[in-house]
Amino acid sequence: MKGDFLAYFSEMSKTKDQKWLRVYDHFYKFVNGKCTFGDVNVDLCRKFRSYLLNANQLNRPKHKIARNSAAGYFSTFRGLLKIAY
Repeated sequence: MKGDFLAYFSEMSKTKDQKWLRVYDHFYKFVNGKCTFGDVNVDLCRKFRSYLLNANQLNRPKHKIARNSAAGYFSTFRGLLKIAY
């Protein structure tokens, strides 16, 4: 539970496609660079979903993330959680 979830997420992202890297970047920004496996719970996941629905794009900070992109990002994040579990 004290393991570094962000390090695990980063390693998994490197073996997947570009979308995983985007999701990692957003999650890293969301947790301010610190997250252990013990920190990951239902409340954190709900807050991350809300973050994605209201966040700006990383490469164009004046534009919001499209709703479909946010849904895809959260789906990718859920997939990571299933793999980690």
